[in-house]
Amino acid sequence: ANVAGKSNGEKPATLEVGSIKADSIAADTLLIGKQDKRIDTASKAASPPETPVNETAADSATSSDLIAVAAAKEAATLRDETDIQPATSAAPKPYIITAALSVNETISGSIEQAGQKYIYTFDEYAGENIYFDDKRSGEKQPTYRLTAPDGRTTVFTSNKDSGPWELPQNGTYTLEIAASDSAAASDNIDFEFVLWRLFPAVIDDGQLTLNRYTKNSTKFPGQKVIYQFTANEGQRVYFDEQHSGKQLTDYRLIAPDRRTKVFETNKDVGPLTLPQSGTYRLEIDPTDDNTVEFAFVLRKQ
Repeated sequence: ANVAGKSNGEKPATLEVGSIKADSIAADTLLIGKQDKRIDTASKAASPPETPVNETAADSATSSDLIAVAAAKEAATLRDETDIQPATSAAPKPYIITAALSVNETISGSIEQAGQKYIYTFDEYAGENIYFDDKRSGEKQPTYRLTAPDGRTTVFTSNKDSGPWELPQNGTYTLEIAASDSAAASDNIDFEFVLWRLFPAVIDDGQLTLNRYTKNSTKFPGQKVIYQFTANEGQRVYFDEQHSGKQLTDYRLIAPDRRTKVFETNKDVGPLTLPQSGTYRLEIDPTDDNTVEFAFVLRKQ
């Protein structure tokens, strides 16, 4: 670059840097890229000549670099936004699912994520009898817990058939269904059950006549049938079960003191000697959640 002072009235020479003219830049300032570089023209004049710099090429290179960086950032942002997009699959069910429960009706559902619970409520009176009838079996069983209206009294906790239970209070009962402690977080646990209201819980079929064929049936799972008869100590009897089938029934003969069990069987048994004088009680109790027909003869020996 060449700088000449005023001489013989001539116009001062123009300072040139590459293709950029200094007299076109206010206050002797050059803008290179995005930085201000101030040039003292007086000191430039006193300095030895320098090799011109191609500022246009430098500007172009800097602009290209900036554009490339901006494009890279935009692409990264788009990738991040894509990564956090919600899944298109159906949203999981809420952690706590509440519903009203109807007794004597089948209820089913599925626990699909860790921590999920079902809470069913129903109104009932104190003194009513219920039986919990679990309709599914297998390793993946939920835990069922029935709580009384006071929120503190647990009627039962079970992962299978349970009852009969006599309800202790009037009001709204809560049945909570949750995965057992041993279940894996990834397990889907299906459930199906019926909460039976037993009316009555015990069918009192009255006096039993020895040596007479007796037949009856139960209407609900958990329901029992009882008979009574009077006998003397030392009397010998033979129990003759007359109904054979897949639905087993337990027969229990209880002595007059209501503590001594003379026999408990689901088939023929005897002859047996009665230990006390008084009124004996024969209980017919279907196993598991069965409703059954039964028939028998209690023979006097």
